Amino acid sequence: MAFFDRYRRGFLLVKQSWHVLNQDKRLLAFPILSAVCTFAVFLSFAVPIASSEKVQDFLSEQNYIVEAADFAILFLFYFLIFFVITVFNAALISCAITSLRGGKPTLIGGMKAALTRLPQILAWSLLSATVGVLLRVIESRFPLVMRLFAMFAGFLWAVASYFAVPVMVAEGLGPLGAVKRSVTIIRKTWGEALVINLGLNALFALMLFIVGLPFFVIGPLGDNRLVLAYLACVVVFFILVALIGTTLTTIARSAIYCYAVDGKAPSGFDAQWLSTAFRQR
Repeated sequence: MAFFDRYRRGFLLVKQSWHVLNQDKRLLAFPILSAVCTFAVFLSFAVPIASSEKVQDFLSEQNYIVEAADFAILFLFYFLIFFVITVFNAALISCAITSLRGGKPTLIGGMKAALTRLPQILAWSLLSATVGVLLRVIESRFPLVMRLFAMFAGFLWAVASYFAVPVMVAEGLGPLGAVKRSVTIIRKTWGEALVINLGLNALFALMLFIVGLPFFVIGPLGDNRLVLAYLACVVVFFILVALIGTTLTTIARSAIYCYAVDGKAPSGFDAQWLSTAFRQR
């Protein structure tokens, strides 16, 4: 019962996050810009790499040898992706924290707040890219046991760094200090924010499953135009769900961070439900 109760609290926190987003829909601009810029970075690497001889060797499984240069390119790719995502995530978190503390955020103000933390964001991107490449090296070079270890280590890193960006934005700590502070908040909240993510992901998966069900009815009809039109609608729906879901979880994460630091419920959130996330051990 306690497990499902935590999920219920998570859904309630997400519901309250929706009210915050509903009051200022401009917050969706940051995930949209992040997605566009991330896709641009992906294309800038994918197009030249796809036409290279090494990719042809990889696809044909002939004469393909992973070299140090491959990991250097992977590191640069990870760094740029993490940098783009973190910049816009920091801007969104800054606006969310401003709103949760009773202020009136602006898109320009959010970007300015993110850019003031540019040294921390650059250092964080370097650290994240390094961790990502190291885990990738372990997965590609070592036996199955080490691959499982790399997956588990990646999970632990994701958990430990869950509040790292809010800490960098609000407190100006460097990457290592932000991760250490994030772990402290995770312990204090008993992982409530992680339950929010699990609950929200489960909800979105259910929504996508329900939306995808008609495909099994439309597919056998054999009308290609109808199938393509339906798939286009599913893709658009998926993108909208991803953008809204990212924004809601970021607002909820910011709300828990504010409660952990300020000791009072942020604007638009119920103190009773937030307080259940901070039980004493």
